[in-house]
Order: sequence, then C-alpha cells, then structure tokens
Amino acid sequence: MSYWLNSWKRFLLEEQQEKLKYAAGILAIAKDTKRILLSFRSQNVSFPNTWSTIGGFRNEKDKSFLFTAKREFKEETGFTGDFIHIIPAYISRDNNVEYHNFIGILESEFRPISTPKYDWENDDFNWFFYSEIMGLGTLHPG
Repeated sequence: MSYWLNSWKRFLLEEQQEKLKYAAGILAIAKDTKRILLSFRSQNVSFPNTWSTIGGFRNEKDKSFLFTAKREFKEETGFTGDFIHIIPAYISRDNNVEYHNFIGILESEFRPISTPKYDWENDDFNWFFYSEIMGLGTLHPG
C-alpha cells in the first residue's frame, strides 16, 4: 500500500512542477539618492495598474534566476550599466508562479526608457523614497 501511495504522490508532485512557472526581478536602489525604482504595470499584464519591481519570466536560455532578473531589468528599462551589488532577497509564490526577488544597488539613478518591444508591459517608471512607496496603495503582491 505504501508503495502505491508514494508513487501517486510522486506523480502528483511532478504534474504540479510541470505547471509551475518561474520568474525573477530586481528591486533597484540608487546608492546616491537612496531611492527605489518601480514600474507601473500596464493593463496588458497580470496585476495591472500596480507598482512593481522590474522582472519577468525565466526562459530556457537563462542560466540562473539572477540572469533572468538582470535580462528582464535591462530589457524593460533600457539600462546599460552595471549593478554595484545584487543580493537575493526572497522567493514568493502565487498560484503557479515562483518569483525570485533580488535587491540591486546602482551607483545612481538613471532614466528608464522602454524599448518598443517591451513598452506594452509598463506604463511608467518612477524613483521613490521608501516612505513614499508605503503610501502608494497599489503595490504588486509579489
């Protein structure tokens, strides 16, 4: 009996893992101003009209979650520089998405520019002090 239960358990877990999607993003902080960059998500994505970190889904070519986070950040903001430091922050799960969050320290603020290929994802970008973020009220749950 135990063998069959364990077999079914493995089968069900494998099916669950197949449906799980992976994503990653970066909460960017400018060292010089201590402000945080957030994007305002468009109507065309999940959790529309919310302020969020910048990130997206992992693809099969991505070597790691950090690679995914950096790639997505550069694609969506047009950022061409380097981070001073990046640290893993936490992993959140919502339904079938496992999202890997990183904190990235930049030397200074920059002006995000969406490229035409990715401008449908975000309607706006803004740099905020931490105290301002707590008052936004429309934050992405991840």
